[in-house]
Amino acid sequence: VLDMDELGNMLGHHRVRMWLGEVGIDASDTQALFDILDDGDGVIQRDEFVNGICRIKGEARAQDLLPVSTNVMRILGHCKVTRHCCERMAETMHTLTLAMPLAQHPRVAPLV
Repeated sequence: VLDMDELGNMLGHHRVRMWLGEVGIDASDTQALFDILDDGDGVIQRDEFVNGICRIKGEARAQDLLPVSTNVMRILGHCKVTRHCCERMAETMHTLTLAMPLAQHPRVAPLV
């Protein structure tokens, strides 16, 4: 397991930077590399490191797009949670509305 400081220490070794450079990975920005490799939990597991290095090695273009892809996946996760909460609230509101006497049903203006 690597945290941000440990990755920084690792990238401080010339041989590590040289190896990453040989596989086409820019290791000059520790924070950017950490963000690319981390799944959001603040540490990089061995499989995250290996899979991440394999994904970003080679073209700089792939390395440039990976932070965007990572953020999109995180945002998608948040959207799924939000959608689930909204669906539960809608179901609850529907259930409560059905339980109300007809005279007490709220009058809601249609959306424009």
